[in-house]
Amino acid sequence: MIRRLIFALSLGILMFPLVAGAQETSAAGQIEQSSKTSPEEKIRFADMALEEMRLSVEDVGKMVEVAERENAMVAIQCLSRKLTTMRALLEVSESSGITMRQALADGEYETAEHEYRKVAIALARVRQFRAEADACDGARSAESGKTDVEVISSAVSSEDETEPPIFDEEFGNSPPPTSQFQ
Repeated sequence: MIRRLIFALSLGILMFPLVAGAQETSAAGQIEQSSKTSPEEKIRFADMALEEMRLSVEDVGKMVEVAERENAMVAIQCLSRKLTTMRALLEVSESSGITMRQALADGEYETAEHEYRKVAIALARVRQFRAEADACDGARSAESGKTDVEVISSAVSSEDETEPPIFDEEFGNSPPPTSQFQ
């Protein structure tokens, strides 16, 4: 379980720019194809989208609980913001799914199309926020992790190159101006 979570987090952090771009494209593709989609396919898509959104909300909720147990304040704040938005998108999508079904049953295809598009867009946004939540959770892991630093000292010579340069106006070696107004 832990190994799977670590792999997913690593993959999510590394793949976030690619995944976010692909998801935007898939949502746009889904919306473009919506006019060719049958009512049954629209209902199946909405059901699948709602289930994916519910699972994402549940997973991010669990991440918040873990962050709270570990008292990782930065991660709690980040995850909570994502979770709140994801819950709102899920709620809107559930309502849109119901409205879409009713519109299809009543033959109001324009309304059904509008509600279908809302679900597709919400799914893309939930996927984006899920990826961002994975990044927040990765930050939690880094925040709570322990880092050991080993310092190896060496003898410092009198001509240490790390010393700041000495500025001497008498010899024309003056410091650069600190602002354009000097």
